[in-house]
This record gives sequence, C-alpha cells and structure tokens, in this order.
Amino acid sequence: MDSDEIKNFYDELADDYDLMTQFEKRFEKEEPAFKMLVERYQLKKVLDAGCGTGFHSILLAKLGCDVTSVDVSPKMLKILTENAKIYTVYLKTVLSSYHNLTKNVDSNFDAVFCLGNSLPHLLTHQNIDIALKNFYLILAHRGSEWVKMIDRNSVT
Repeated sequence: MDSDEIKNFYDELADDYDLMTQFEKRFEKEEPAFKMLVERYQLKKVLDAGCGTGFHSILLAKLGCDVTSVDVSPKMLKILTENAKIYTVYLKTVLSSYHNLTKNVDSNFDAVFCLGNSLPHLLTHQNIDIALKNFYLILAHRGSEWVKMIDRNSVT
C-alpha cells in the first residue's frame, strides 16, 4: 500500500478505532511494561510512529515522556487530539508517512515506538528498510541500546 491508500484506510476506520482496540481497557494491562521501559532506559523524548488515536502516546505522556505522535491519517490525529484532552496530556502531533519522517520531525529521540499494525502495510523490503532507516536516523546517539534490536544491514 502507498501512503495515500494507508491514509484512506485509517481515515475510514478512525471513528471506530478506539472501540475496536478497547482503548480505555488497555491502560491497566500495558502501563507496567511501559513504565519499566521508561524507567530502565530513562526515556524522556519519544516518538510514537503510527500513533493512531493515541493510546501509546497518551500512556507514555502520562509516564512523563515528551511525546511526538506521528500518523499518516489526519482523522486519526484529530481523534488523538481529542483523546489527549480527555486524558489531560500534551502531545505534539505530526502528519507524516514513514518515508518522509526525517523531513517532518526533529531528531534526538530517546526511543521510537512503532506498535500495533502500521508496519505490515509496508509491503516491500525497500519500504521497510526506509522506515527502519528513518527511525534510526531520528534517534539520539543513533539509539544506543535500542538500535541493537534493528538489523544493522537494513540501516546503512
């Protein structure tokens, strides 16, 4: 799928996405793991790539992180903004594909979270390599511990 197809797909799902993903019920279950990550790696500035309606962005912000939330769907970002108000957190939102990520966000993130189902929409090895390379390029110190989880041959 190209960026426009992905955008259209998620724009269509946006209104029902929180119900579909059981948005509210997930906090109790997922918070301990995210708290451990934030504390262990002393995460301060994080990017949520493919943020959707903002569940992980909100969770990370509630744990004290400065969060930039990126999605290709304007409708998802609109709902994310509404959700952030409900949970009283500030999130910086950016409309961008993974392909244009380095042009649309600053670098020096402590971590890039790309959770859920956004990567499966990248149907070629080339598109996956571009996304991973762009994640790598926006990490502070090129990700230190985090980059060990990425195949270095993909991000040269």
